[in-house]
Amino acid sequence: MIGYVYRIYNSCSNWQNIHKGLEEAKVILIKNQYPPELINTVFHDTLYRILKPDEFESDRDVNVVELDDNA
Repeated sequence: MIGYVYRIYNSCSNWQNIHKGLEEAKVILIKNQYPPELINTVFHDTLYRILKPDEFESDRDVNVVELDDNA
């Protein structure tokens, strides 16, 4: 699903076409029995990563837990 979002984002020249492409991808995924909630979450999170990569990296760093190699 993430690949769909990146492919659509990179191949479309405007937001109208991106929206149309994502809607078409959603129909295909639903026909393949993916849950709509999962599709929406993955599409949202992937677009967030594409559009705000700095914010995504800082959010991810907060959730990283360092492991002690001596443990």
